[in-house]
Amino acid sequence: MNKILLISLMIICLISCKQEERKKENEEPLDPELYMHPDSIKDRMDNSLNIESSSLPIHGIKEFIEGIDDDTIYHTIPNWQFVNQYGDTISSKSYIGHIYIADFFFTSCPTICPKMTINMVKLQEMTKELNVKFLSYTVDPNRDNSETLKQYQDAYGINGNNWNLITGDQYKIYELGVKGFLVPNQEDALAPGGFLHSEKMMLIDQLGRIRGYYDGTDESQMNDIVNDIKKLRIEQDTINRN
Repeated sequence: MNKILLISLMIICLISCKQEERKKENEEPLDPELYMHPDSIKDRMDNSLNIESSSLPIHGIKEFIEGIDDDTIYHTIPNWQFVNQYGDTISSKSYIGHIYIADFFFTSCPTICPKMTINMVKLQEMTKELNVKFLSYTVDPNRDNSETLKQYQDAYGINGNNWNLITGDQYKIYELGVKGFLVPNQEDALAPGGFLHSEKMMLIDQLGRIRGYYDGTDESQMNDIVNDIKKLRIEQDTINRN
């Protein structure tokens, strides 16, 4: 009797397994982009949407306006308003007409942020004669208030004359990162320090358009940024002459 029962259970199990295999065969495979790392998605998007203008690309989605001499609307950084390391209110209006470098960090970051900040300080020194501004947005604004950011500035020797360390509403900062600068920003319990953010430095032109992404942990890329800033200067001078 026990043998009969055991054989019956084995037959039922085999039938169930076959049905499950047929079910999986009929299912559509998952889209790899659904579980792709945010940086990989961004890189793919950048490669497909770069629009060559002069010698530097313009990153982001573009729109065409029919009937107006085929004008093109390029992606620009949206308006924002936050608080800096001195407790002053800073907005995007302060950066209109200026070239600037932006990144995302947090003061208690145990991995990439210190290296990024050190490289940005070097870049600030390298661009003293180029009239460039700097922005660093914290992805941990609940802990990184103005006082904490000022302490961070002093610890790394940051010149606050043209470099704002920004804090404010966490959701708005994350939204600005993802939808404006096109880089990932989010809380992540598995990430070092509890936050996931990009290691990229972004070069923004006088019109608020993204003109370059650079690995902020790679000191050699600071030279690339300086060269690209000079290209933007030449581009702007050419536009002004015309």
